[in-house]
Amino acid sequence: MKKLFFVALVSFGFLLLLSSHASAASCTIQANKCDESCVGGTLQANGITTGGTTSGLVPCGKSFGQQYKCLTGVAGGPNANLQNVGTVRAQSLDLATALCKTTFPAIANDNTARGELVVNAQTGVADPPTFACRCELYHTFILGKNVYIFIIWDLAAPLAGLLIIFGGVLLLLSGASTKLHDLAKHMLWGAVWGMALILGAYLIVNIVLIALGQGSTWNVF
Repeated sequence: MKKLFFVALVSFGFLLLLSSHASAASCTIQANKCDESCVGGTLQANGITTGGTTSGLVPCGKSFGQQYKCLTGVAGGPNANLQNVGTVRAQSLDLATALCKTTFPAIANDNTARGELVVNAQTGVADPPTFACRCELYHTFILGKNVYIFIIWDLAAPLAGLLIIFGGVLLLLSGASTKLHDLAKHMLWGAVWGMALILGAYLIVNIVLIALGQGSTWNVF
């Protein structure tokens, strides 16, 4: 009975940890910053985009794009009413139109909203494509966060889960064998302490980065 209770307790704790994976997979883009590893989300009044989902590890330098202005209103005719609500950088006109609607909530449901390539006023042609998101110093912290999430949820968590399952089965089947009993307990406690060390390391690093003003970028929970 004690063995069953111990296995159930460890398994419950592990499942509780995995339940937070959904929040760890979400991401936030800070105001005036870009992050190509964070897709989607909703722009808030303070300029921060929340509710996005992580996609890949590298946050910058992944794609090229040109400058597009986001227009809304009916073009042509005497009642033309075009309004430029801002600019985005995208790889194509279709992507620019979609990005305009996700970047500026005021035109998210506007069927007339669209992107239009920005041309140089002197030359009359568009500037050549450049990086859609240039790599800056703050991308180092974002990359570190993405790698940490990958280590926890894609490497450490599955391995810990396998150890808990295998150790639990050994513990239940060990019977009078002290050798199997000890091996099973080592597996279970090894999985628990391994995850505790990883999460503890995050706690220490997060405290340091909060002091440096980067806590909101690093925070994964």
